[in-house]
Amino acid sequence: MPLPHRSAAAGAVVALVLLLLAGCTGSSDPEPAGPSPDATAGSTGPVTLADLPVRRMAVARAPFCSVVPGSVVAAALDVAEAPAAREDTDGDRIRLGGRGTGTGRDVAHEHGCTWRSGEAEARAWVAVPPASRALAAELAGSLRDAPGCTELTDAPSYGARSVGVACESSRGTRVVRAGVLGDAWLGCSLDGGRGVAAEEVERRSDAWCAGLLVALDGTSAPTD
Repeated sequence: MPLPHRSAAAGAVVALVLLLLAGCTGSSDPEPAGPSPDATAGSTGPVTLADLPVRRMAVARAPFCSVVPGSVVAAALDVAEAPAAREDTDGDRIRLGGRGTGTGRDVAHEHGCTWRSGEAEARAWVAVPPASRALAAELAGSLRDAPGCTELTDAPSYGARSVGVACESSRGTRVVRAGVLGDAWLGCSLDGGRGVAAEEVERRSDAWCAGLLVALDGTSAPTD
């Protein structure tokens, strides 16, 4: 059920969350944020969400594609070189519901980036409206309730009121993580493509979302 008195912008953000899952069913003096996106956790591999002080990190509600390191994108997609990003900005007209659904287009209320190589796809988005408790709860609920998706109950935090889901379809596994960082709702997703094990997609999505967060972190959020 839609929340009463929900703004048009908030409604569009919720629609965008459902769009992301459609494929599953068919700074002044910033404090140190932890390792750099290319840093390793010890010597065992890339930085992960468990390595980061996530609840003390924050991101801006602004365009960001150009600041995401290509090495982080390439590792997420398991390719040697990152493809060019497709950027969606606040006010762009996008197709709701995915291709071929006949649901028309609506105005995006997010800043988003998509990188694709073959069937693999990495996405990230920041909602333009500030992430109120009500909006965050509705967005998280949209992810948890999406058909074909199961919540990652042991997923590391991705900010306040965070959620992680794994979605299965004939096109493989998609893992989506999202949460509130500062006053922004940040989301990231990774599609592994057909033939890639769900556990591998989940592992790579952890590193992808962690590297993204390190790249975007610019201000320390208040400590709870």
